Amino acid sequence: MLAASVTARAAALRRRLFVSSPRWTIRRTMSGVVVDCDTGAMIQANGDDRVDVDKDVVAPQSLLSDAALMEHMARGTVVIEPFIPENLSTSSYDVTLGEYYFREATPEPGDGIFNPYSEAMVRRVWGANDLQRAERAGLWMDRTNLKLENVHRDDQLIWIRPGETILGHTNEFIGGRRTVTTMMKARSSLGRNFIEVCKCAGWGDIGYVNRWTMEITNNSRHYSIPLVVGRRIAQIVFFDTQGTLNGRSYSNNGKYQTADTLEALKQKWSPFDMLPKMYLDRELRKSQKPHTGNKAQEGTARST
Repeated sequence: MLAASVTARAAALRRRLFVSSPRWTIRRTMSGVVVDCDTGAMIQANGDDRVDVDKDVVAPQSLLSDAALMEHMARGTVVIEPFIPENLSTSSYDVTLGEYYFREATPEPGDGIFNPYSEAMVRRVWGANDLQRAERAGLWMDRTNLKLENVHRDDQLIWIRPGETILGHTNEFIGGRRTVTTMMKARSSLGRNFIEVCKCAGWGDIGYVNRWTMEITNNSRHYSIPLVVGRRIAQIVFFDTQGTLNGRSYSNNGKYQTADTLEALKQKWSPFDMLPKMYLDRELRKSQKPHTGNKAQEGTARST
C-alpha cells in the first residue's frame, strides 16, 4: 500500500508541475521515500516498506534520445543554434566545423618551454597575433595545380599537418541548461581517418552554451589532411541530471562564457575565446590582480 500510495502521489505531483517544472527526483532514504522537485515540494513516506525507485516511481536521468532532446529544446534546457534536423541522430547531434583556428607557433631556438599558466606565453605559443582563417579551396587548387575529390572550389579548407593539433570551433552555439550537461566525441568516420577533436577534454558543464572549442589533432604520421568548413566534424550527446547544488551554472562563473542568453553569446563570441585560460584558474586568483581580458577585436585573421 505504501509503495502504491507514494507512486500515485508522485505521479500527481509530476502532472501538476509538468509545465513549469518537468524535472523531479525520487530519493530513497532509511525512513522511506522522499520526492524532491524544482519548487522544493516534497513528499515523505515514513515506515519500513521500500519502493523500487527506478522501477516503480521514475526512470533515472540519463542520455537523451532524439525525442527527449527535442522536448528539452522546447523547454529551453537544450540549446542548438543553428539547428539542422538532418544533423540530429538517435542519441546525439552532429556539429560542424567553423572557419577560424589557431595553429601552434614554431619556437625560437632554445625556447622550448611552454608555461600554460602564463597568458603571454599562451598567446605567443598559439599565435594569437596571427589568427588563422580557412582558405578557399579554389585558391589552393590554383596554387598547387591539384584537385581534391569531393571538395569544391568554393569550399573553405583548414589543413592539419601530420601529428599537429590546432584549436578550432563549432559553428553551432550548443549546450545544456538547468539540469542538462553535454559531452563531445569525434565522428567515427573521422576517427578512422586519423582525426580526433577533443582528446580527453570533451566534457561540458551544466549551463555551458557556446561555440565549442575543439583540440583537433591529425594522428597520421605522414599525411596532411584537409577539413572542410561547414561539414560535420563531431557529435555532442546530452545527459539529464538531478540538477546542481543551489542552482549553480557554468554561466555564472566559467572562464569561457561571459553571457547567458543566446543573443548575448552570439554577439560577444570571439575567436580569441578559443585560447586556453589556465591563468584564470581559481588557484591563482588570490595572488593575481584582476584580469581585464582581451577585446574581441584584438588581432587580425588571415587565410593560410
